[in-house]
Amino acid sequence: GDVAGHGVGPALLMASARATVRMAAAMYADPGAVVSAVNSRVAEDVYGTGRFLTLFYLEIDAAAKHLRWVRAGHDPALVVGSSQGEIAELAGGGPPLGVVEGFRYVASSSPWPAGGVVFIGTDGIWETRGADDTMFGKRRLLDILHGTADKPADRILEAVAQALRTFAQGRPRQDDITMAAIRFP
Repeated sequence: GDVAGHGVGPALLMASARATVRMAAAMYADPGAVVSAVNSRVAEDVYGTGRFLTLFYLEIDAAAKHLRWVRAGHDPALVVGSSQGEIAELAGGGPPLGVVEGFRYVASSSPWPAGGVVFIGTDGIWETRGADDTMFGKRRLLDILHGTADKPADRILEAVAQALRTFAQGRPRQDDITMAAIRFP
């Protein structure tokens, strides 16, 4: 997830939302119901204030080799196939949490990407600015994912982190950067 804004208020909102996600996940089997419940709680706190948070909720069923996910205003996760580095998105969607009271999110699903990687990140990655004030952009990220499609998940994350450091050339970050990569057998 990613909260709009910086500082103590957004940090507290994220901590509260994280706790609510964990509670709702224990109560509901359907990812859509989990995210809908979280939205209800978040909206109680922030509706009409201009505050919101985006969320990509992914459930991995290892026994069935199946993925289910919900996008709440967050960029799609990227699925990198290992054979030729093709990239697809885990699409679907709904508004960010806290924006539309009572919104009912619906889960999307697919078989897991055997031999592939799922990459999830926040906009701080592609919005990282270089010395000339240009943004890192999604194209650079996609190029890195193509080039590391056959690598272990930790090596993919390190390649992205290194590319961001090199691109920024010591310029201070303007946004947080959070990313995860999951390799599927």
